[in-house]
Amino acid sequence: MAAPPKTKTKMDQSLVRRQPCQVRSREKVELILEATIEILDKEGLEALTTNRIAEVAGISIGTLYQYFSNKQQVVDELAQRESDYLTTELLAVLTAPDAQSPEARLRQIIRTLLSGFGGRHQVRRIVLEQAIARGHNPLITPGHVSTFLTSAPLRDTDGRRVTLSPIEAFVLTRSVMGAIGSALSHNEQWLASAAFEDSLLALIQGFLHACGNNHQVHAASAKT
Repeated sequence: MAAPPKTKTKMDQSLVRRQPCQVRSREKVELILEATIEILDKEGLEALTTNRIAEVAGISIGTLYQYFSNKQQVVDELAQRESDYLTTELLAVLTAPDAQSPEARLRQIIRTLLSGFGGRHQVRRIVLEQAIARGHNPLITPGHVSTFLTSAPLRDTDGRRVTLSPIEAFVLTRSVMGAIGSALSHNEQWLASAAFEDSLLALIQGFLHACGNNHQVHAASAKT
């Protein structure tokens, strides 16, 4: 007796979905992403559909589905790119020679974080809010900002070098990036204000100072 034909599972279907490996494929993906940005920027989330994306991108709906299964997957890709861009910029700052004053270095870090949201605020707000609503925040994924904070010693207001532990970096990262992410939805104009920058600076300085004191206390206890 012949075996019954196999039915494709969702996993099988995802495995056979064409991946953007070739140059032409990557170009199609870029067209889709740029079209999505244009729609979000000019028309808003309500206007975003796969048909509208394909229309603006100048491709068929079938071509779009070769790379993305739905519009949410396109938005998720944009959110991940925001995170990757921010990570690259921050790494460049954190690995630069430590020749600045502690406050100047911290301000440069903060401005780098905030610069990731310059320009099309509405698009960034939408893609990040959508990602957060689905249960993940691409701004604070493990292995991104936390890793760089632990690998790059900073200085507190007294000039002491402070290397954060993974737990300390976790808390500080989520505090800073959580504030930025919330400002995107609450009042995005805050991101360009000196008061917001000063508040983030005070948060980081206070945290580093407290961590430096704790490290000294623990080191002294270990010697006794």
